[in-house]
Amino acid sequence: MFGCSIYTYVSEQRLAQAHDALMTTDAPIKLIAMNLGFSHVNHFSTAFRKKFGYPPGSLRR
Repeated sequence: MFGCSIYTYVSEQRLAQAHDALMTTDAPIKLIAMNLGFSHVNHFSTAFRKKFGYPPGSLRR
């Protein structure tokens, strides 16, 4: 129905929420990653870079 697996859909939604949080809040990246269910900030950073093409920290500079 959505053209992807449920895992892919959930991951895409989590990363979109992370992008919004990085743009609109001053919360630390580690806290955003934890709140969105990533087990480690490195896993979050890798997934974010793969999806958007740049690291999450670049939105804060």
